[in-house]
Amino acid sequence: MGTLNYTVGAYARTKGSGAASTLSSHIRTSDAYTTSTTAGYVEDGSGDITVSAGEIFIATIDEAAWIRFPDADGDTVATVGDGHYMPADTERAWEIEFPGKVSIIDVA
Repeated sequence: MGTLNYTVGAYARTKGSGAASTLSSHIRTSDAYTTSTTAGYVEDGSGDITVSAGEIFIATIDEAAWIRFPDADGDTVATVGDGHYMPADTERAWEIEFPGKVSIIDVA
């Protein structure tokens, strides 16, 4: 079991720049989620989180895991060896392309 610490937010524009390039100070949700060797959907205090296209998902984890984000067909369940590999104690950030739930599974 590991602990995934995550934040879901939006991009903001930096002063003088036309493109959104930094994380906005407005956080839609953030929490710590206990992972397992059985795939599960990332939750906050209200249940499974749902991410929207264009949002940013930033996370760290204390145990290596695989994470899957929604694809064009809808929600996707993480499996070992399929998805984005998250090494322990390394921050990762992704821009969400398709809306839906986020799934995670421990490596071992």
